[in-house]
Amino acid sequence: MDGPSNFPVPLDPVARFVFDESSDAILCIDLQDRIIYWNRGAEELFGYTEEEVLGHNFSLLVPGPAEREELKEIATRTKLGLVRRYETQRITKDGRRLTIQLTRTILQGPGGNPIGFAALVRDVTPIKELTAQVAKMERLSAMTKITASVAHEIRTPLSVLGLTSDMLHDAIKRILAAPDSDTTQQEACKIRTLADDTRKEIIRLNEIVDHYLFLARIRVPQRTETDLNVFITEIASDLRRKVSGRPVEFLYHPSLLSCSVNLDTAQIRHLFYNLLSNALDAMPTGGTITLETQYRNGQMEIRFSDTGTGIAPELAEVIFEPFETSKPTGSGLGLYIVREVVSAHGGEVQIESIPGQGTTVIVVIPASGFYGTEKNSSGENLTGSENNG
Repeated sequence: MDGPSNFPVPLDPVARFVFDESSDAILCIDLQDRIIYWNRGAEELFGYTEEEVLGHNFSLLVPGPAEREELKEIATRTKLGLVRRYETQRITKDGRRLTIQLTRTILQGPGGNPIGFAALVRDVTPIKELTAQVAKMERLSAMTKITASVAHEIRTPLSVLGLTSDMLHDAIKRILAAPDSDTTQQEACKIRTLADDTRKEIIRLNEIVDHYLFLARIRVPQRTETDLNVFITEIASDLRRKVSGRPVEFLYHPSLLSCSVNLDTAQIRHLFYNLLSNALDAMPTGGTITLETQYRNGQMEIRFSDTGTGIAPELAEVIFEPFETSKPTGSGLGLYIVREVVSAHGGEVQIESIPGQGTTVIVVIPASGFYGTEKNSSGENLTGSENNG
């Protein structure tokens, strides 16, 4: 295929050959978004010949409203400099959706004025599909391991329940055999203790099963665009109600920058309930819980701190693994669920802890945009914290 004669920037024969024969799609558009260059790679990728697209608006490659909205952001970024490997979707002539990486730059005329844009488009659909298949296999492997672990963990309380049931049966037989004997009161005390132990094991079993069922659902977050400050403020109020009546002070320091984040709000809410449960267990005599959010370099950082017993250094290394816990009771799945929820949202989670002083769990989630500085009802910057004694 000979290069089109109306290519806006003069190219020497070698450069033209490289452009025309590139296996990657290369196209150029003018300032009116009309296609003015279309190489062999673009023909093979999108299915249109050069004759079919030259002079047409390149929106014929854009599949839907979401991608059209992205064009504004791409154009803004291009004006500021080169856009590298921007991931989005495009559509082919036969209607197939492609996941592509877009590299785009400004085209300048002889006088240095912008006359259009040049784009290099690389199809990453096969890589995405392969990545999804590998992730699915990893999830299946992980769930298989967790299922085996759950079976093992359930066996322990079941054994306790079986033994307790036998002891209850024997104690009741002794009471019935001699209802007026001196041992009746003693046996009654034993029954009360055994009943308490039974209740604790049933609670533990329910916790393990609830966490396991939640794990089975967290891999595909149902995300919505969420103002993180508004959402975390709601959660803070909810958590404050849950600690009401306890000797716990709850502090909330929201980010001054209100940020938009794609979240599965139900999963994130469950994450905070797990963190609260851990914090309360670590502070049996009371203390302070602090929730903070901060916007940093395109990400939202959420810090959840307590002033509890802390975590031993050797356990801190494995605390996010399933069934690892520093508590004498509990499922050992709480922080594992926290890590899996954050990972499913494309984020990271870390833990900082000093034995005897407390623990901080740090959740970092990519932000999708921001709204500006939050104001309170009087119009002043929101800087204070909310307290609950």
